[in-house]
Amino acid sequence: MSQRSKDKDPAWRYGDRVNEKNTNIVCKFCNKITTGGIYRFKFHLIGGDRNVTSCPKCPSEVRDEIKNFVEKKKEQKNQMSHQPLVTNLDDDGDDDIEELSLPTKRGRDAISSSHGSTGTSRTKGPIDCYFPKKPEGKSGGKDVQKIAKDILRDRAVRAFARWVYDAGLPFNCVNYTDTFGDFIEAVGQYGPGMKPPTYHEIRGPYLNKEVEETNKIVEEHKVAWNKYGCSIMMDKWTARTGKMIINVLVNSPKGSLFLESINASDSSTDHIKMFTLFQNTIEKIGPSKVVQVVTDNASENVKAGGMVEGAYKNVYWTPCAAHCINLIFGDIFKEKPFSTVFGQGVRVHSYISQRPLLLNMMRRFTRQKNLVKSVKVLRLVDGEQKPPMGYLYEAMDRAKEAIQASFTDEQKYAKVFQIIDARWSEQLHRPLYAAGLILNPLLFYDQHENNSLAREVWTGFHEVVIKLTPDEDLQEKIVDQLAIYKAAEGLFKLRLAIK
Repeated sequence: MSQRSKDKDPAWRYGDRVNEKNTNIVCKFCNKITTGGIYRFKFHLIGGDRNVTSCPKCPSEVRDEIKNFVEKKKEQKNQMSHQPLVTNLDDDGDDDIEELSLPTKRGRDAISSSHGSTGTSRTKGPIDCYFPKKPEGKSGGKDVQKIAKDILRDRAVRAFARWVYDAGLPFNCVNYTDTFGDFIEAVGQYGPGMKPPTYHEIRGPYLNKEVEETNKIVEEHKVAWNKYGCSIMMDKWTARTGKMIINVLVNSPKGSLFLESINASDSSTDHIKMFTLFQNTIEKIGPSKVVQVVTDNASENVKAGGMVEGAYKNVYWTPCAAHCINLIFGDIFKEKPFSTVFGQGVRVHSYISQRPLLLNMMRRFTRQKNLVKSVKVLRLVDGEQKPPMGYLYEAMDRAKEAIQASFTDEQKYAKVFQIIDARWSEQLHRPLYAAGLILNPLLFYDQHENNSLAREVWTGFHEVVIKLTPDEDLQEKIVDQLAIYKAAEGLFKLRLAIK
């Protein structure tokens, strides 16, 4: 701040800069320190600004003096905005324009001359406020801008990190990149001076707005439920506190939607209570929209699932495929010699994973590979990349082929095949999986041409058609279109449709 600017601005008579390293100013009347420079200090003296604390001891004549000065400056700025050119502006760090005047002819010649020269002095206009000074060298300006950006980002991240520590937020909150990125972008677009949200805003109006947006998303999912049908998925788990929680989700081609969470800690989850939960959820969504209820293979769920299929003629109960695959592995690893090898593998895994230095060394030499790699079938049924319904039949067949190819002696894998077939027949052999295979053109056409589709697959498909479409006229239309589908006529012959 130049001495000439201080002499011309009356606010400097009533406040002093705290030190030369910042723009904080201490009031001579109330001794309060105001941040933001002389501009905000003026409003401290004038009062009435919600962003600046008013001075309680400022005399009325001083308040009027500063107010008149600010209003005069605003008028000068308005006049400047309509003038085509202005003379030199004092670069003193204040937001106010010190001198404004129309240039003379001599002044315009001087301006033109200064623009064409290589000297350091140049007449400024109002547009210069929005553009940085042109760099002297080729890349010097870019380097300066990058350094400035790095400094500003470091300051912003440090302030944000301090807030995270102060509020006790988990560090992984920054991993919510979609919403967190939107927040950073919005603050940057606002620019300096944004007031932080208040407690009332977060818990009141903006929470209500977010609920409205969530309800819109739910309505979009309901449209998909009406058009395509949906699956109810229930996942029961025990929290660290000992609470038993049942999460209820609804899946459709639109995606998965969390519906509700139920605390089942205070009561036993027998098959009657599980059936009541299934029934309440089906009625909430609408029985005509529900295709299946998916749960794990617990005994109470098996019994409740049978009751659901008896109560709702168009709804299937389907055991979770991922849970079934895990049970198959559990049965296999109980048999020798697999149990011995499995036990050794568990001990090696535990030994390495519990020693950070050894674990980091292993990852460095294996190029960040995991100790345990899940089986392909398990990744398929437990993943979200594509719906597994139309691939499970084929995946199980390929898994058995891979097991068979790994042994030269049939006796070594015969017991494994018995375990797989037993679980498959009891739990995974479902009509919906058969229909999924038939309606998956990527797999259907090759097997149809080779006549390798088992009779049970076609039987399962027709059971699904009858169960989900009780209207006989609609059933006939489906059978007629199935003939076109099998012959790959019309759109079905396109390669894009098969993919």
